Amino acid sequence: MFSLISLVQHIRTLNNPPVLPVQASPLRFGILGAANIAPNSLILPARNHPEMVVYALAARDAKKAEAYAQKHQIEKVYSGAHGYQNLLDDPMVDAVYNPLPNGLHFEWTMKALAAGKHVLFEKPSANIVDETRQMFELAERKGLVLLEAYHYRFYPAIARIKDILDSGELGQIKSMRGSLGLPQGFVGPGDIRLEYALGGGAMMDCGCYPLSALRYLTSANPTAVLSATARTVSSASDTGNLVDHATTAVLSFPNDVTGTIHCDLAIPSWGPFGLIPDCEGGSVELFNFPLSAYYHSITVTVKDDKRKLRKRV
Repeated sequence: MFSLISLVQHIRTLNNPPVLPVQASPLRFGILGAANIAPNSLILPARNHPEMVVYALAARDAKKAEAYAQKHQIEKVYSGAHGYQNLLDDPMVDAVYNPLPNGLHFEWTMKALAAGKHVLFEKPSANIVDETRQMFELAERKGLVLLEAYHYRFYPAIARIKDILDSGELGQIKSMRGSLGLPQGFVGPGDIRLEYALGGGAMMDCGCYPLSALRYLTSANPTAVLSATARTVSSASDTGNLVDHATTAVLSFPNDVTGTIHCDLAIPSWGPFGLIPDCEGGSVELFNFPLSAYYHSITVTVKDDKRKLRKRV
């Protein structure tokens, strides 16, 4: 367990990683859009990976692009109406990071792949399944890497949970619960998360995480939606109240496993970040699964006829 001091030091190191010298011929990334998520997702981690460098940035607003590039020490800047395409046409760019609004993922990922660039794109991959299928089919045809940025999949914590479940020590999975939310006030009026035309909504922004995690832990896809309820909200581009502010859904998985996911863009405080598979012989809980690199806990509960035993692993 972290002490408070060691936790603060750990988080400070994550947010200020040591800078290592770049290799002679690094993988050069270009970023589409001056997104707030890019520093923690790509720019800061790249600093202690000598094999890569964030080389270029494209943003429609020239002043914003220049300021962003200067702040994050990005060498090449493209801006204006054709800025995104100019970045894709740059032969020095090997790979593209696409953190644009959800509704723009398909268009610019397809264009990046067509330009011969590998692509790391933010979740969710696209607005509809057919768009996602087209992107991955194009990447396969061109021999390019296309990766959805579910960073939790690369943390040791989720791998430990998967190992426990796959070992069979808790018996067969019977049900699973996964949840993710944002604190009330974090998503305000005008936020792109509330714009239907841009692929907004709680399920698209938060719910895709627990859904992805349940698919990963079962190594299977849902077979049916057993129930789903949503709290909707209207926005400037959504007069039909199609954007969900919160959603709870119960899904059916193979082998009679049920999975419940919950997501919310306005909960009273931070969280919930829980991921709990319930098995025949007990359960395992991973707290803070989306950001377990910062802090997490894993609690295994083993039950028999007389008692329950809980332990942290």
